[in-house]
Amino acid sequence: MDIITPGLGIIFWQTITFIVVLIVLKKFAWKTIINSIKTRENRVQGALNSAKEAKRQLDLLQEKSKQIIDEATLEGERIMKEGISSKEQIVKQAKFEAKRVTEEELNRAKKLIEKEKNIALIEMRNKISDLVIDLSEKLLMEKLKDPEEQTRIINKMIEDMPEAS
Repeated sequence: MDIITPGLGIIFWQTITFIVVLIVLKKFAWKTIINSIKTRENRVQGALNSAKEAKRQLDLLQEKSKQIIDEATLEGERIMKEGISSKEQIVKQAKFEAKRVTEEELNRAKKLIEKEKNIALIEMRNKISDLVIDLSEKLLMEKLKDPEEQTRIINKMIEDMPEAS
C-alpha cells in the first residue's frame, strides 16, 4: 500500500524539489517562456487581425466584382440595343438607298426608252417622207411627160399662191 499512499518524506522532498525547480525556472526560463507565449499570442492575434482584414477585403472585392458584373451586364445590354438599333437603321438606309437607285435606274430606262422611241418615230417619219417624195416624184414625172400638162400645173400653182402686197 505504500505505492498508493505516499510517505511523509516523499511528499516533503517532492515539495522541495518542486519549489527549487520553480525558482530555477523563474530565474532563468520564466521570462523566456512568458516572452515566447506573448510573442506567439501576438502572432496569433496578428494572424487573426490579418484574417479579419483579408475577409473584409474579400467582401469588398466580392461587392466590387458584383458591381462590375452588373455594370458589364448593363453595358452589354446597352451595346446590344445600340447594335440592334444600328442594324435596323442600316437596313432601313439600305432599303431606302436601294429604292432610290431602283427609281433612278427606272427613270433612266424610261428616258432612254422615250428617247429611242422618239428617234424611231423621227426615222420612220423621215423614211415615210422619203417614200412620199419618191412616190410623188414618180407620179409627177409620169404626169409631167407632156409639156402642155407641165404648163397647166405651173399656171395653177401660180394662181394658188398668195399675193404679196
